[in-house]
Amino acid sequence: MRLKLRTLVALLLALGLASGTASATVVEPLTLDALVARATVVVRARVSRLDVIDTGGRYITRVTLAVTEPIKGEASTGQTLQVDTLGGAMGPLSQRVAGEARFVEGEDVVVCLEAVAGRYVVVGMSLGKFTVESLPAGVMLRRDITGLEVAVAAQAPAPARAMLPTEVPLSALRDLSRGAPALAPSRP
Repeated sequence: MRLKLRTLVALLLALGLASGTASATVVEPLTLDALVARATVVVRARVSRLDVIDTGGRYITRVTLAVTEPIKGEASTGQTLQVDTLGGAMGPLSQRVAGEARFVEGEDVVVCLEAVAGRYVVVGMSLGKFTVESLPAGVMLRRDITGLEVAVAAQAPAPARAMLPTEVPLSALRDLSRGAPALAPSRP
């Protein structure tokens, strides 16, 4: 009986530990110029629709963007683009992927997109998605990189997060898309 109880306790512990959720996703550190270089398309757009699709137990949110300003690549003002992100909510169930770009209907965004298997995805998960904010100093882009951990070589000269500013002037991103020199890291 004692052996069965130990086995049962071990099994319950293993199931409990296995059912935990991940709290971070590890990504390659992509500077702003690397994001723009990797992107097929960079646009400023308004989020017009969010649709969650169940692909056999895994949710994908299909984000429809109405382009308000093409910055790089083959896109035009007024065009709609569809972007797939991992996770979503359907009825009482939801799936969330730490570090994935999240969109809100009506949001004004700038996104760095790459074409993968006939669909657009955000380059570097939430690294490539910025929310647009108009401030007295100009139009700023802010990104939320909560849930991302950056993989950096041990010999890296600067802390990884210093390479990933969370606030960037829109003008700097426009300049990069035209081939201007890289933006120096700002606030992490």
